Amino acid sequence: MAILNNSEIRDTYHYLATIENILRKEVKIIESNKSHLDKIVPESILKVYSVKEKQAQYFTTNLSKTYYETSVISLVASFEKIVFALHQSNGEFVRSNQATISNVGKVD
Repeated sequence: MAILNNSEIRDTYHYLATIENILRKEVKIIESNKSHLDKIVPESILKVYSVKEKQAQYFTTNLSKTYYETSVISLVASFEKIVFALHQSNGEFVRSNQATISNVGKVD
């Protein structure tokens, strides 16, 4: 495992790893008992995905996929926040990047 020297990124990683452990344990329980799904979903979707095995599997697969996608976005956002904070004092860096971003898709 890599050493994360930045406390913000390290904390974000630890939070996400904790959520991943919880998710894995819950998915394991759902695989053996689809009605357990009703204990973790919002009231508005009770008995929607837990009625049939295929629907429960579909829900847990998409839940895991969404978690991993969101985790990547969270880590990248934490990294970007740190990078921009480091370069915030250099106004030219920020202005030049804003000009680049505002020109995306424009044709000369």
